[in-house]
Amino acid sequence: TVLLFGGLLRKGGSAELQGEYIPRIIEGNCLGAFAYLERQSRYELADVLTTASPSAGGYRLNGEKVVVFNGANADQVIVSARTSGGQNDEDGISLFLLPATAPGLEKLPYRMMDGQLVANLVFRDVEVPAANLVGELDQGFALMQAVVMEANMALAAEALGIMGQLNAKTLEYTKTRKQFGVAIGHFQALQHRM
Repeated sequence: TVLLFGGLLRKGGSAELQGEYIPRIIEGNCLGAFAYLERQSRYELADVLTTASPSAGGYRLNGEKVVVFNGANADQVIVSARTSGGQNDEDGISLFLLPATAPGLEKLPYRMMDGQLVANLVFRDVEVPAANLVGELDQGFALMQAVVMEANMALAAEALGIMGQLNAKTLEYTKTRKQFGVAIGHFQALQHRM
């Protein structure tokens, strides 16, 4: 979640937003979340029904985001919302930073199968100042795509490291565990797997 939230601020936040939030993220004083998935989107970044309508001094958000990682604990949230275009258009998506305690924002936390705490976020006329736009108006898709790609690469690297460690520990175990008076690593079936 730090890669997503912090990455969006690093790549698209104004100098004021970066100056205010990035030091707090580094210090551990700001927990962030990126709310981009919707019930119908099926992980398609451009499928956005949440809307951001112009209002006095900013925008008014309405819609719902699901499976928001760190959404239950976040202090701040970056939300993707449609400011123009159709449901699946890449153009017309904008990103907004807002406090997780903003009036009209409802958090519905729950645990995933792996025990990770996530939340669904419901936006009902949530006001966001224009200064809290992350990136350019209607151009959030490219920013989202770049940051999600970096996060996916980091997750893949982490998974590869975990698999390497599991393989090394399993191999060591097959050399020390004995069955029928010999190390199980001598059995051909396990040698093929290792």
